[in-house]
Amino acid sequence: MTSESNAAFSLTKLGAFLLLLLFLCLPLLCQVSDSEAEEESPTLKITEPIVLDGKLQESVWEKAPDANSYLYIHSDRASASEVKTSVRILYDASHIYIGFSCFDSNPTLIRGEMTVKDADLRTDDSVYVLLETLSDKSHYYFFGTNPMGALLDAKISKDGTEIDTAWSGSWNTASSLEENRWCAELLVDLTELGYEEGADINMGISLSRVVPRLDTLLWSGPLDPIFNLEEPQLIKNMFLLAKWKALNFNSYILPGFTTGEKTGLKGAGLDASYSPHKNFSSSVTINPDFDTVEPVDEKINLTMFELRLTDKRPFFFKNIKSFDENFSLFYPLRIGDIYGGLKFQGKTQTLEFSGISTQTKKEGEIQSANFSFLNMKSYLVKSFSVSLTASNKVLDKQSTGAAAVSLEWKPTQTTTFAGQFSLSYGDFSEDRSASFVRFYFDLPSFYFHLDLKRIEKNYWENANQVGYIVDDDRQEIEASLGKSFSFNALGISTVDYESYYDAYWSTEGALRSWQIDQKLSIHFHSFWKLSVLQSWDYKLNPLFPEGIVEPGDRIYNEDWEDYYLSMGTLPYFDPEYVFNLFNPTTGNFYKIYSGDREYHGHLTQLSSGYYKGRGNTFSLSIGWGEFFAHTFNCYEAFKDFVISNKFLLGIRANFIRYKFEMPPSYTSTRVYILEGTYDIDSDRVFRIYFLHNSALKKFNLYLNYQWKIIPSGGVLDLVFQRGLAGIGEEGNNDQAVYTKFTYSF
Repeated sequence: MTSESNAAFSLTKLGAFLLLLLFLCLPLLCQVSDSEAEEESPTLKITEPIVLDGKLQESVWEKAPDANSYLYIHSDRASASEVKTSVRILYDASHIYIGFSCFDSNPTLIRGEMTVKDADLRTDDSVYVLLETLSDKSHYYFFGTNPMGALLDAKISKDGTEIDTAWSGSWNTASSLEENRWCAELLVDLTELGYEEGADINMGISLSRVVPRLDTLLWSGPLDPIFNLEEPQLIKNMFLLAKWKALNFNSYILPGFTTGEKTGLKGAGLDASYSPHKNFSSSVTINPDFDTVEPVDEKINLTMFELRLTDKRPFFFKNIKSFDENFSLFYPLRIGDIYGGLKFQGKTQTLEFSGISTQTKKEGEIQSANFSFLNMKSYLVKSFSVSLTASNKVLDKQSTGAAAVSLEWKPTQTTTFAGQFSLSYGDFSEDRSASFVRFYFDLPSFYFHLDLKRIEKNYWENANQVGYIVDDDRQEIEASLGKSFSFNALGISTVDYESYYDAYWSTEGALRSWQIDQKLSIHFHSFWKLSVLQSWDYKLNPLFPEGIVEPGDRIYNEDWEDYYLSMGTLPYFDPEYVFNLFNPTTGNFYKIYSGDREYHGHLTQLSSGYYKGRGNTFSLSIGWGEFFAHTFNCYEAFKDFVISNKFLLGIRANFIRYKFEMPPSYTSTRVYILEGTYDIDSDRVFRIYFLHNSALKKFNLYLNYQWKIIPSGGVLDLVFQRGLAGIGEEGNNDQAVYTKFTYSF
């Protein structure tokens, strides 16, 4: 082993030791009192009751996490930007406390007139809580109030046909009106809803705010515009933990059948998680199950570069801080099946940290490798932070990866300055750094963003072994701005103008590319949008083989291999790249090169879409233009359907058609994705996923029936898959059937 590789191996061992030491000591950095212990959910457990005065002044309200994920989205609200809602949720042994902060840019228009109990509050500014309990499968419990503190409660059948306002729950509320908002606090006694005091509480919840001057007055349902009871996933699950459980185990066994293999046990594994309190979580996995994971969504790539896709394996996104940084140094899809791994994340008042380390399985001639990532972010003051990020791959005792330091300063709520410097390491020891500086200015109706980047020509080769780096050898200027205009006429609520500019040069100064995008969007009633995009771009082809071949040169199939090998010795010429990009097969010969030294492309795209909640969403875009001297048409569409209030189905379709100047004159690619979820009941769920990629002749079907057969933690999954080809692989007809049993304790 060389001295350089010895040094790299020693550095890896030192880094592994420091990572393990940090992992063992992190709980000491994150001590909090038991009164703040909570599950990682948007709630906070308290031990002392609060004063119900509607002012949200107690410090526990500030400590509670944002619970806006429970808010019902009013997709047809006019001028939605005029109002903003913030929700916090507290709970103790027998009560739940819900705090609403209802901000309004026109506070003089806040309306509150009703004061009598059980009055219809929909003509007032008002807030509402909808609860679903395990003890009552056929009804919701409904609570509402307004700025006057009026009380409205009812018991409502789940189809909305029966509303019992004579029902009175054990609850109370208080409201207050402030300079730019009104606030409400609601307290609900959960023992009156069938829950035992001091026990874990599992319930469904949905929250809503009504602004009568902005919300529709054409009520078509019993709770319009508060809630649409027919909307799938209106109710979201909320689990309130009575006592913190620090140590959890999750085990599984996976018998099954796969084409070409014997039926039998396909795998077994164990996950162990340790979370002493809400500020720190960690887990170790041994042989995690990746076989029954839903396939990754594939896309049509209309760029020169690799597309970024979303990993669906739970180990890489559940209970771990996002890996997305300015330069993405860790990309989980670089990692195949693993023997095991560990991960952790935590925070103190001034520090956030996360890390992950995995060991891949040996696959054929590909040896086992270790992939690791560590991120630490320190808030030196409230508006200024410093981050340290590192990623590493160890294969055959050789380390490859990158490290970075980032700075971010927010002197005001509307202004952000940021920067990052990254240094990669591996096979290339020169020209291996990347850096950027950023300025963002954001107002509710205007933004301006500016990025300046420099990525040296060997940074990609090192860093992309672990991370996702689009390209290197570029000095780049990227700018965008947007302006929103209120219109409020002819059904138009706002008109948005967006402009994007990008240009980059090689590190030696040659212009490689520029792009200009202009986009105009018209919003109708805040739920329907029409857009037109016009884009122009320029690209330099650095692999153009000047003086080697002439446009129109041909070579026959039987001679291609010899020609291919001869081209490999020429500088700045990658024959595989050029062949795959520009040369479709044409009969019994190849047209060697049909491109140019420079390309001027363009795209025109028309888009339309509306969003009125789940099951009522549609989008369609139609585009045409020129890409690398070839004209094309492209289409993209999405529609979801409510089959029933328990069954939501979504369909996405992508289509692109290229036109070449020689036979075959047209070639096309289609990608279709269909996915659906059927919530049979609280214990059973059925999922379907279908992917078709015509370019790869791929038809992947995934069916999953999940049944919670043991309430305390036993889950049975029945999985069927047809077509087991992975990302970028040509389709096959292989099949797999799995019966997976998971038990948590």
